[in-house]
Amino acid sequence: MSAKRRRDIASVGSLLDAMVGRMDPEGRRHESEVVAAWGRVCGDDIAAHTIGHSFRDGELLVFVDTAVWANELSLMAEEMRRRLGEAVPQVAVTSIRFVVSRRVSDAAQAEAEERRASSALDAGVAPAPLSEAELTEIDRASRDIADPDVRAAAAALMRRDLEWKKGLGRRTPEDSPQAPETDRENR
Repeated sequence: MSAKRRRDIASVGSLLDAMVGRMDPEGRRHESEVVAAWGRVCGDDIAAHTIGHSFRDGELLVFVDTAVWANELSLMAEEMRRRLGEAVPQVAVTSIRFVVSRRVSDAAQAEAEERRASSALDAGVAPAPLSEAELTEIDRASRDIADPDVRAAAAALMRRDLEWKKGLGRRTPEDSPQAPETDRENR
């Protein structure tokens, strides 16, 4: 890359920084970076039990899934505060407050469901042909959509979804990916 091109790119970057600085003179954009940095700074093990929620007046609020984790992390707060300061030096993190919340387990549950659904989609399910009655029902369900392009797209989506669901129902246990064992099965 030529020196002139590097200079031009650098000047565009400087221009953007200056523009953002004028739009956000108090530097509030960096506050959101603190919340976003939480997962990177704390590591995967801790991130699995926490969610960085908000940052206000120098305090980062972190939701934790259990009181045990809240207590343990309270003991590590100074180290985490130091790491956040290194990750986002534009903002002074003065404290971290850990609050037990169901949001962490709800988010983990939603993520697990998303992974399960995604793995089912990726598992190579062959679509199954639809019966005449099913095709008629799809036409009936999409008939009231006024826009012909939207109606056709909705019908195609319903058709693909039903074909996939029927294909999934035809799978044998050998075709299915192994489901993880649950605690109840291990008792």
